[in-house]
Amino acid sequence: MVNLCPTGFALGLLLAAPFTQGEGWRDAVALHGAFMLICAVCAFALPHVPAMVKHSATAREKLAALFAGLRHPPVFLLGIAMAMPAMISYGTSLAAPTYLAKVHGVSLAASASIVAIAKIVAVLLGGTVTGALLSREFPPRRLLAMVVVLGIVAQTLLFLPSSPLALAIFGLMAWLFTYGAATGVCMATMPALSNKDLGGGSVAGLVNQFVSLASLLTPTIYFALTHWTAYIALAVVGLVVCLLALPKLSTAV
Repeated sequence: MVNLCPTGFALGLLLAAPFTQGEGWRDAVALHGAFMLICAVCAFALPHVPAMVKHSATAREKLAALFAGLRHPPVFLLGIAMAMPAMISYGTSLAAPTYLAKVHGVSLAASASIVAIAKIVAVLLGGTVTGALLSREFPPRRLLAMVVVLGIVAQTLLFLPSSPLALAIFGLMAWLFTYGAATGVCMATMPALSNKDLGGGSVAGLVNQFVSLASLLTPTIYFALTHWTAYIALAVVGLVVCLLALPKLSTAV
């Protein structure tokens, strides 16, 4: 689910790009609304999956199960680790189109299209490469450390005003590859944190709540930033926190 979000965000940018010039911006909102309505209608066609519950639980038991992961520090830390690259990626996607348009003189439509296409290609590539490496037992923490270094370099190339447009686009691609890779490492850690008391669904659900909370706060944070150094500083701090928060699998449960 997490890896599909960047693709949906990118497709939204592509759909809105033709309406950035002139007075037709309302058409972009209407088009997005139409797609949301189609998704809502199609949801009724989804197959019914019976609940795998052997006994009826009380409201208190359901609430306790919902927050059971908070009693496990590794799950809490994984939620933080997962939220950091998600927040930076979302914020970069919000800031990059306007930034590229202002600094490099490209149109907002072209800038949004660049971000969208880069997001679709690089994020999926990053997740695929990470999965291939982890399946060959490459150490997750070492891989994430390499990804963090790449991410910091990529953010610097993207937001450094002296970078030519081609180098800034390369930085954007490298960053989105970084996001896919970092997310892949974090997602690969989830199964190791589940046990008989805390199922995989509970771990994934709680971790995704951290991502949702970070996404909720991201627009407020990034729209409040006014200088390119702030974007880079925020990325550096977030990526370092992600690396430090990733649980050690040997002591995770």
